[in-house]
Amino acid sequence: LSRPFKPHPLFKDFIRASLQFYSNIK
Repeated sequence: LSRPFKPHPLFKDFIRASLQFYSNIK
């Protein structure tokens, strides 16, 4: 790949929300 991968802002928010969700389950 010539240019670095930049995830979509909504995708990053989704990852952050899912991480908080999993941490709350524990």
